[in-house]
Amino acid sequence: MKINKALVPRLVLVMALAFCALPLPALGSVSVEKLSPGVAFLRKDDAKESLAGTGFFIHSAESLYLVTASHVSRALSLDSPITIATSAGRPFSFQLKSLVPKSAELKWVTHAQADVAILWISPAPDFLQNHLVGHFMPSSWLERTKEAPLRAITLTVLGFPLQLGVSQYFSPISRETKAASGLLELPRFDTKVMSIFFVTQDPSVGGFSRAPVFDTRLPYSTENVGLSVQVGAEPRIVGLVHGTLSDNTGGKLGAIVPAFFILKALEQTAPASPK
Repeated sequence: MKINKALVPRLVLVMALAFCALPLPALGSVSVEKLSPGVAFLRKDDAKESLAGTGFFIHSAESLYLVTASHVSRALSLDSPITIATSAGRPFSFQLKSLVPKSAELKWVTHAQADVAILWISPAPDFLQNHLVGHFMPSSWLERTKEAPLRAITLTVLGFPLQLGVSQYFSPISRETKAASGLLELPRFDTKVMSIFFVTQDPSVGGFSRAPVFDTRLPYSTENVGLSVQVGAEPRIVGLVHGTLSDNTGGKLGAIVPAFFILKALEQTAPASPK
């Protein structure tokens, strides 16, 4: 049987998406090890003191995306390195141009107020199949409500503070925290534009900035409901780390962009995505 060559890239994408969803347990919370393939280490260049941070991959329908903070995206170029995990748990680095081989620039879509940037990616079929299968989290994991997580819920930040976890082994650093507020309007650290955040009781660490914040569905309890165990529920990406709030007394809190704004930026990418 002859296969239409024009259909090969689409077939590869469909096959990739069939395996891209990270494997999840049927019951209980999701382990950090299951989430680790979805995050990536981003750097401006190979210089030792280069700007660095975290990004993560998502897919929506048949489209693939890289998500990070907009203040990071402005520093990145086609030649900037990105590091992901191999199936053997080793780091694999390549240039961002491999994610957009037909583009002369990185066409990030950003939100007008929130510190979010999304890049529609279209890697070559062989590169997708050989290196990126298993790295994409479904957009259904993004929290759709414009609200902060319950303060009783344990949240997990997953990234690369101090550029740890990308040398001999690929091992993103995880940190558990909890929301310490509802939604707040605060000035962004980079542009001073007023934007919506919630804060966490623990501050960010250099490299955690731009990292996704997960609700892995650990059991939690509240005064009204008692113990809540979410059997078989998908994890939730509840936000993206913007940075740290601090004062001259040494007090520090983490500032988180709610995932609602990632979805809003994602909606903007659809008309601009190449055919």
